[in-house]
Amino acid sequence: MTTDQGPDEPSVPYSAPPPLSALSELLRLLAANAGSASEPGGDAASQAARLVYGPLVQLVGQLMLAWAASGLRSWARTAEILGTALPRVVDALTESAAGTDGDPDARVRRLDELRASFREMAELPGREAQRLQAELDRLLFSGGTGPNPRTGADGDTPWRRWEAKP
Repeated sequence: MTTDQGPDEPSVPYSAPPPLSALSELLRLLAANAGSASEPGGDAASQAARLVYGPLVQLVGQLMLAWAASGLRSWARTAEILGTALPRVVDALTESAAGTDGDPDARVRRLDELRASFREMAELPGREAQRLQAELDRLLFSGGTGPNPRTGADGDTPWRRWEAKP
């Protein structure tokens, strides 16, 4: 963490702006511009800007919602995985604290379940990133010209650089 301070200012810790602050600032500025263009005395240039910025504002708003929904899905799934894994962790810790070996097969089964839970939690960000990327591609390329770069020319076949083996 760095500090921003002038010669006469006290040391203030610097923190990065929130991830969507630049986009929300852009939306605020575009909305203010569109509001001034809708006034009766608006000139032709401001009305043209309103026509150009309208779809952009809508797209940026949809992108922000997709990003926020992705984060919420990721945290919800993480909480769900932890909710199922924590009772197993508590059981394993109480068994080992009690000093009883218990059933070796049950212990192996419990360890396998814990490994599966933690593996699923580790793979979650990658899967959610792929899901978010597909949603962003759908939003960005639905109104654009040309095919989606992640699909083939027919629009249905997944795009890839390699050919699948038969």
